[in-house]
Amino acid sequence: MSSQPFRLSAALEREHPAAPYERRREDPLYRPLRIFTQDPSASRFDAAVATVRVPYEPLKHSRGASGQERLSGALFVVEAGRDAGGQRLSAIDLNLPLYQLDAGPAPSTTVLGFAQAMTYAVATLTYQRFQRALGREPDFAFADPEPGRPSRLRLCPRGLAEANAFYSRESRSLEFGSFSAVAGAPGRIQGGMTIHAALSHDIVVHETTHALLDGMRPHFFLPTHPDVLALHEGLADLVALFLRFSYREVVERALITANGTIDGRLLTDLARQFSQGLAGRDQPLRSAIFDPLHTLSYSDPQLRREEHALGEVLVKAVFDAFAAVYQRKTESLRRLARQGGWREGEPLSQELVSLLAQAASRLAEQFLNIIIRAIDYCPPVDCCFGEYLRAMITADYDIVPEDPWGYREALVTSFRRLGITVPLVQDLSEEALRWEGPELGKVGPVPGLAFQELQQEPQPGQTASVAERRRRGEALGKYVTRSECLWYFGLACPDGPGGAVEPPIVESIRSLRRLGPDGDLSFDLVAEVVQRRWVEGQGWFYGGSTLIIDHEGKVRYKISKQVESDRRLEAQRAFHRGRPELAKVSAAASPSPDALLRRLHRYRQPEGA
Repeated sequence: MSSQPFRLSAALEREHPAAPYERRREDPLYRPLRIFTQDPSASRFDAAVATVRVPYEPLKHSRGASGQERLSGALFVVEAGRDAGGQRLSAIDLNLPLYQLDAGPAPSTTVLGFAQAMTYAVATLTYQRFQRALGREPDFAFADPEPGRPSRLRLCPRGLAEANAFYSRESRSLEFGSFSAVAGAPGRIQGGMTIHAALSHDIVVHETTHALLDGMRPHFFLPTHPDVLALHEGLADLVALFLRFSYREVVERALITANGTIDGRLLTDLARQFSQGLAGRDQPLRSAIFDPLHTLSYSDPQLRREEHALGEVLVKAVFDAFAAVYQRKTESLRRLARQGGWREGEPLSQELVSLLAQAASRLAEQFLNIIIRAIDYCPPVDCCFGEYLRAMITADYDIVPEDPWGYREALVTSFRRLGITVPLVQDLSEEALRWEGPELGKVGPVPGLAFQELQQEPQPGQTASVAERRRRGEALGKYVTRSECLWYFGLACPDGPGGAVEPPIVESIRSLRRLGPDGDLSFDLVAEVVQRRWVEGQGWFYGGSTLIIDHEGKVRYKISKQVESDRRLEAQRAFHRGRPELAKVSAAASPSPDALLRRLHRYRQPEGA
């Protein structure tokens, strides 16, 4: 056995993780900025523009080491970039009095300053939404190259000249492309006009979500199963979809046009302008609503070969559950309206529209909480849709055990309707789907991780000091690598230096803060331990566990993937057969998602367009 039975990840020992600005008493609460709520092709009568309240922070207008101008905050750096001729572009200075008094630059498809302000605003709001759902400061999966500076994500609204947008871990950036629309494009698009991905609200949220997911689960980019990359894509679309419900005027307009339902295109279409300009068809890039004549099934082999298509199955499953709960929660409003003389099919009164919009927005916020919090309850590697359903069920049960409106029942029903299978459960009851705790007497508390033994952060949700993170990691590593615990947590005894089975890596230990609807606040720790072994002819094969640890240091849930599982290994081999580009990523000694993501997001014109 190796003299070093485990290691700590670089992220756990990072001196300066991502950290939002700490507001001072004299600071304003918000910086108002205007954004496109959908994309530039949307009609102003459909609430195409909104003024959003971005949490205030001082912004620095400066030049980087390469001489390029940039706008810098605590979390994001907006790079001005270069034009097609290689000339440096100018970065907007949002500190100018004109922009402070007038909610930033006016919405424009031609003024680069607006694209910079919008990408900054939407990325910040997305980060804030994750922060609110998780109850802690999300981190990125990389360190800042400048010593002593917290991790920051670069936003490049003019990053590349192609119909693409992607997150890059290596360059620590979101790259947004620009391209010329095809001839005969529908709507308010003229052939040859330039379409900018950075002006699509959905695309900015989608790419920011990729970066935040990578910070939470860096191994979710390992393509070990058809669902893994599709889960990344589906979750990024779901966050974009539900964030749109935060713009009340958009929701009200959608309810009016769809007669009170939430399945109208204003709320369910994603990146419509991008798709119109790329494919020349009046269709969104993706949607939560499908043609009822088209059978959508998780088992469709065609869908399972394309990550975005399979991700749409996840989107529809969650959105169908959302729609079912919305119908249930607003039935009393429609019943009162009918008693007042309103009939189905008639125009809605403004009062009813306002009440329905309020209910839809609130419910979307709750579903966002569920889908983001569930990430903490997922296995650290090789996560499939059925396991993500279990994560949602467990995470929501921890907040609302009674579930009076049937959120969890709606999720199970919609997942089953689309044929999504759940491995290793007896049935689809809520009790069977919730993750299990340790077997009685199998493992005891984790020494050193009871809350009374933790060195607490100055404020709830803040990242602990590097010394405290290291201490926690050491305590957990010693615990899970005890001989009686290895198999239980999906691990195996390391072979030693250069062996086929490497020592486990303690990836992270983070706070898990939950606020229930009754106002009760509870804290746990969530930790991930990952191990890999070399399989000749296959490459690296991963396993490990996610552990939810309570205030006494006891393991409440353990979500394991056995590193010595022959069943999973054979399934991974079958998936990689005929997909050499995916097998290559999984087999790499230091796997990077960059090339894979750029390929995934390089949108091409569909056949027959």
